[in-house]
Amino acid sequence: MFATHPQHEFPVPKGLADPGSQHWRLIELVLHLPWYLLTVAAVPEEDEAMLTQTWCLAWADDLAHLLTTLDTSRVSGLICMMPGRTSKNHQWTSREVREVWLVRNDHDSEFVQFIDFEGNALEECSRVHSSANIVERRLLLRMGPMNTYPA
Repeated sequence: MFATHPQHEFPVPKGLADPGSQHWRLIELVLHLPWYLLTVAAVPEEDEAMLTQTWCLAWADDLAHLLTTLDTSRVSGLICMMPGRTSKNHQWTSREVREVWLVRNDHDSEFVQFIDFEGNALEECSRVHSSANIVERRLLLRMGPMNTYPA
């Protein structure tokens, strides 16, 4: 989904980056499919200001897995980035996500469902659309007042 090229690597001095990490000043989107921006408040260390971490995730399944591994009260934002084919002007657009559900249908298929702040399902954010009946839903994230990052 995301591609990097050596000429776009950003040299970060040793000691300022995690060991073994690489930094990029440009990444390329190689597929025109939805992807996700997840922002999470970092766990504050002693005497350090609270920071956030923001991740770009290419797949809804990876996002769902990540949400099961962290304290979702620390999530301060989730954006679904949608390709131009989903908009009237054929440009990339974004939608804020309030809820993320793991859904199983009566064909025993699982998919991730996204709900916006108005309560609408964001079908364009999911790559799997199911016309089958939903038999099970598991809430992975619900944004609310507790998820508001302090100013």
